[in-house]
Amino acid sequence: MTPPIHEHDAQAAAGILTAVLAEPGGSLTVLTQLGTVPAFTYREGRPGRLFRAAVPDTLVIGEWEFDVALPPATLVPARHVVKGIAVQNTELTPHVAGQVLATAGFVRAAESGTESLQRLESVVYGLSAIAGQD
Repeated sequence: MTPPIHEHDAQAAAGILTAVLAEPGGSLTVLTQLGTVPAFTYREGRPGRLFRAAVPDTLVIGEWEFDVALPPATLVPARHVVKGIAVQNTELTPHVAGQVLATAGFVRAAESGTESLQRLESVVYGLSAIAGQD
């Protein structure tokens, strides 16, 4: 049985993620760090070639996919995917991206077990130092 998610945990995490995402290169920092959580999937991108477009690094959390913005930008490209079909493609502001990442992240980590939840909390704690909220 996984412990219940406390709403203040997700709210505090959203604030921290928002602060880091608003920094230059923030999406790369946040998404690669969240990619270390066992319940999440981090797919490395590939460079473009003559007849092939570049594919950015992608973090998958449940039904959400987040791309590392290339070149580094403040908007975070995201997709809501249901059964393999993207039902929504959007670019999220740091504030909205932080809320979605925190909410989806805590739900997915809690579903996966204690190890994922602890890892997510440690990643958010580490990012709080970058955000100056330690």
